Amino acid sequence: MNDEILCKFYNPRVVPLLTYAAPCRFPQLSKKDIERLEKYQRLCLRVMLPNLANRDTRQAVSSVEDVNIRLSTLCLRYITKVQSD
Repeated sequence: MNDEILCKFYNPRVVPLLTYAAPCRFPQLSKKDIERLEKYQRLCLRVMLPNLANRDTRQAVSSVEDVNIRLSTLCLRYITKVQSD
């Protein structure tokens, strides 16, 4: 498969697995847990995009943000939703 197809698969299928139940889990995650999730994401991107030189390039090509940023965004979105209800 080419890089574009792999990225289209990764974003909707793998990222949600990494961030599943983020509003419930994120406050209890340790720095080490977040680093593990980041490490897993780096590994996935390295497998998907082996021809790209570094992590930043892989993230830019795949349009994937850091796990920590993604978790924070999901939690803020959830809190905003709860407050509006």
